Amino acid sequence: MINYGSGREVFNYSNDKVVKVPRNENGIMQNKKEFEIYNKYKDYNFGKFLSPCELVEINGEDCIVMQKVNCWTYEEIENLEYLWDLSNLAYKFNEDYSLIEEMIETLNNNEGLVLEDMTIAMDNWGEKDGQLYIIDYGWTYEMAKKF
Repeated sequence: MINYGSGREVFNYSNDKVVKVPRNENGIMQNKKEFEIYNKYKDYNFGKFLSPCELVEINGEDCIVMQKVNCWTYEEIENLEYLWDLSNLAYKFNEDYSLIEEMIETLNNNEGLVLEDMTIAMDNWGEKDGQLYIIDYGWTYEMAKKF
């Protein structure tokens, strides 16, 4: 296991992919939401920040197979100034911060994604080949109330 959250565990799937396996109903809902969001917004300008994913059935469970990215450790997040907020991170990766803001606003307003999960939880972000990605974008306010 690489990592885990309230509803999912993350494992290596291949050299360049991970699999998010639901641990409970919360995880099942997160996987479905993440897949829905990726497919709905992947062609938007800000879609480049959504780590590509697909929904696959493994042992009867709907799992997310997602591109593997380089994530930062909690120690790195504490010690590297550019990881303290998204505007610094965007600057470090030569990204247009307004595009990240557009993504966050859209996903928060249209999909009910938890704002803090996209902005404060820097461990939900990573990079691959110099491209910045959000790797956890399935947690909604509705789920937060329910679980």
